[in-house]
Amino acid sequence: MVQKKEKYTITLAAESLLFPFGNASIPPAHIKEPKVACMVVTTPKYHMLRAVHVMATWGRHCNWIVFLTSKRDPLLREVIITPSEDENYDRLWWKVSHGFKMVHSKYLDMADFFVKADDDTYIVMENLKHFIMAKDLMGLEEPLYMGLHLFPLPNYESLKKDLPKGFFSGGNGYILNKAALDLLVKKGLGPSGDCHQLEEHHGEDVAMGHCMTSLGAKFVDTDDPDGRHRFVPYLPHVFLPSSHLPVDGSWMESQMPAGVSLGLQCCSPELISIHYVPSNIMYLLEYLLYHVRVAGVHGR
Repeated sequence: MVQKKEKYTITLAAESLLFPFGNASIPPAHIKEPKVACMVVTTPKYHMLRAVHVMATWGRHCNWIVFLTSKRDPLLREVIITPSEDENYDRLWWKVSHGFKMVHSKYLDMADFFVKADDDTYIVMENLKHFIMAKDLMGLEEPLYMGLHLFPLPNYESLKKDLPKGFFSGGNGYILNKAALDLLVKKGLGPSGDCHQLEEHHGEDVAMGHCMTSLGAKFVDTDDPDGRHRFVPYLPHVFLPSSHLPVDGSWMESQMPAGVSLGLQCCSPELISIHYVPSNIMYLLEYLLYHVRVAGVHGR
């Protein structure tokens, strides 16, 4: 059977069950590995349920990790404390912008790229660093902004005008380079910055997209050369061989520029980020990625 090109379609031919690795990008030999600082947004009620498990799994692969919350906790290595009223979802932009100010003051000269993630995000840090090196993004003075590319829902016409290039999902985690973080804090969030006035009810990630657009940041395409997503909004099993999505996929069809395919074409072998990952699955991913050796498979 020939695979159709429409969204949400697959074939069950045997060859479709093999990952077509395509042409993976190879970083230039002269490019040094980037240092990445991770800021994970959490709340006190999720310290034990989520945050400690982030720290025990993918967070170990960050060069630095800090948790953005309203209470100190000896279980979390380092925290940025925000006002308790900022724990409400409609105050999330204020919480995140405060966190970026603190990260800027402490880590700007220690890291090259800065990740904002949620406590149910899973990031394959080695693949993020490989992507940065392969795209030769190190040391650029141009502000860079990247992640899972989304556009506002069709019924938000005013947002579509303000976000002609869309925005990057907050749940999947978005990444700023040093130039973008510096510009965000000094200009966007400075005393006369426009980013203070953004309407929070549209979401923190929409607010960041609006801010990055107004500051002239470059939106970096993170899909692989074959158009497969390196950032996926659910665990991959949602998209893998099946004739239908087990979740409501209508928002993805309207918000993701290229939609999402079913089957192994859904997701890049160079996967970087997954959203909505339960804590127990973080350990499973950690085990499969870093401890399982597949006999006869190159590089494992």
